[in-house]
Amino acid sequence: MTRSNNFPPGPSGHWLQGNLPEYRRGRLQFLERIRAEYGTIASYRLGSIPVVLVCEPQHLREILVTNNKSYGRSISTRMLSEFFGNGLLISEGERWLRDRRIIQPTFAKEHIEQFADCMVRRTSDCIELWNQGDRRDALLDMQSLTMSIAAETLLGVKLHEEVAAIHDPHEIIRGHFDYRMEHLWVTPRWIPTRHNRKVNAAYHAIRKIVDDLIAKRKNEHQSGTDILSRLIQIQRSQAHAMTDQQLRDQVLTFLFAGHETTASLLGWVWWLLGKFPDVANRLHDEIDDTLQGKRPTIADVPKLRYTDKVIRETLRLFPSAYVMGRQALEDTHLGEYDIPRGTNLVISPWLMQRDSRFWDHPLDFDPDRWTDSTQKTMDQFAWFPFGAGPRICIGKAFAMLESVLIVATIASRFNLVLPSNQAIEPHASVTIRPSPGVQVICHERTSFRKEFSPARLETTL
Repeated sequence: MTRSNNFPPGPSGHWLQGNLPEYRRGRLQFLERIRAEYGTIASYRLGSIPVVLVCEPQHLREILVTNNKSYGRSISTRMLSEFFGNGLLISEGERWLRDRRIIQPTFAKEHIEQFADCMVRRTSDCIELWNQGDRRDALLDMQSLTMSIAAETLLGVKLHEEVAAIHDPHEIIRGHFDYRMEHLWVTPRWIPTRHNRKVNAAYHAIRKIVDDLIAKRKNEHQSGTDILSRLIQIQRSQAHAMTDQQLRDQVLTFLFAGHETTASLLGWVWWLLGKFPDVANRLHDEIDDTLQGKRPTIADVPKLRYTDKVIRETLRLFPSAYVMGRQALEDTHLGEYDIPRGTNLVISPWLMQRDSRFWDHPLDFDPDRWTDSTQKTMDQFAWFPFGAGPRICIGKAFAMLESVLIVATIASRFNLVLPSNQAIEPHASVTIRPSPGVQVICHERTSFRKEFSPARLETTL
């Protein structure tokens, strides 16, 4: 790309590394500083790559909705194709549109709701191992739980050993993506360094698991409710709809995206409920009134309105997808600035969803802000943790249903109390994770007394 003289302002940075050193020290703090010092359209540089940060709703609408065909996937997103091929998250243009239309019915409401029983059953199995007074890392538990749900609903995998065989390689690959995003140059994967051998082994392991499952499911010649079965049915019924390679790419993409984001969200939910026990009390009251001591079902979900508000407010403060990338496919303009073809643009739900232009006391954790009126009148880009426009996350309904059911199932039996003096920081990796984890102490509900009622809900982040 050729940089215009009318390019958005921003810090100059190091002659070689640009702003990469500061970006590495803290991505979220870096983005906040750029927005505060240079405005709603600003630029920075990661090595030789210029990036434009966009925080203005009308421009976000142009990029994601009205003129979305002029913006393709960013370099960081295309990096994922190294492992996930050309799945929905990565594909573009006519290929993406064709795949989206083919796959969309698989994620229809009536299909997703069939997974409710699996979500509740897996959660109940998880907490069956918890006891009064146990100290646990809620983030690790949520990672294992959401992976088990993803493995069963996506692949039909039900055995603990099979789930573990998928989870461990995924963690290695996630760490590799995190490393690549912060380094100017990495050793090509074909060079057998210790790191590359570990990453390649993880990739081949998970690819073999998926390939074997696809082959097994095809040989069974019977339909199931899991998403892999539905995709195979589409492959059989629609000529040239999907090759085996494309089928694998979609499954790998859904598996990775379908558990990592929800696990991070739930880690923050338990931290916030532990930090604000009066919110936890109200949530417990709603769950007790609704469930009457039973496991939640799909019929209970519409009644769990406060639980839904807690999840939406957690997603507002800690959106799993804290940034979204695009790349200009042609010369264009945003406001008064020229955006040359090839420019990488960053859109940040983290910044927009904490913006005082849209929210009163934006750093407060306040589930009550989610009234029917708020949801009808708020700006489209005041809350968009699943993206916006044609490429909005296909798994949005799945993630929201899963989150409500997991929280309701766990909170009906346990109150998760934070130990004193636990320091948590948001770590911006592939998603925003609570770091170094969320230590909780399990209190069985029958022995828990409501004895807290702080007057003001305010985060310190």
